[in-house]
Amino acid sequence: MLTASLQPRTFTFNDNPLQTINYGLVAQEVQQVAPELVTTDDNGFFAVRYGYLPYLTIEALKELNLKVDSLASSTSEENVGFAASFFKNVFARVTASFADAANGITDLFVKRAHTDELCVGSTCITEEQLKAVLQTISQSASAAPAAPSPPAQHPVPKTPS
Repeated sequence: MLTASLQPRTFTFNDNPLQTINYGLVAQEVQQVAPELVTTDDNGFFAVRYGYLPYLTIEALKELNLKVDSLASSTSEENVGFAASFFKNVFARVTASFADAANGITDLFVKRAHTDELCVGSTCITEEQLKAVLQTISQSASAAPAAPSPPAQHPVPKTPS
């Protein structure tokens, strides 16, 4: 595929006093893989014929679409393994991103979360440890003596004055 050989670049022209950054292809690199896309201007400089790039891009997209269709319709064990591996890798990267404190996530709202370990700050607790803490709290609450009732209020007799 021709477009895979083309490398987009940023560059400045030597005769540009402002050193404005340009985006495009380096004509000398393009000439090595597709000489028909390069011309020489009136000053003898190479120039890329950018007008042909949309056509090449469309052709490259068609080729890519055919390859994707071919992979999608194939049922070989190799491709099934590839798909499983692909999604496993995507899941691993997403999981790693969520685990990375530098990812910028400050609030996370979910209805239910399943985890092997719950961490708050630098303190982490496993399911077994949490169960033990809850059991200890429950036992200490049921074993605690009942709060004393307030003393009964008896009327104080009035003394004659």
